[in-house]
Amino acid sequence: GTISRTTPFGSVKILLANKIDLTKELATAAKEEEALTKFIVNTQVKLENKAFVKNAPQEVVAAVKQQEKDLQAKLRAIRIHKKEVHKLQK
Repeated sequence: GTISRTTPFGSVKILLANKIDLTKELATAAKEEEALTKFIVNTQVKLENKAFVKNAPQEVVAAVKQQEKDLQAKLRAIRIHKKEVHKLQK
């Protein structure tokens, strides 16, 4: 199979070896998605804790907010990856 992407520099096609176990790849991605979701929930709980936000140094609160943004970006990437793998299975 192939994956096609359009970038500002043009289109790119990535040829995938037939040796990739797509079922295993989806299972791995699902585990990563689950773990990231748990981390995001924990981060959100921390940020919703008014005592934490009030008492923690602002640098710490800012770092936790950035961590949540980074985790959300990783989660979006994992979900896109899963969709691409599903397409390859068809």
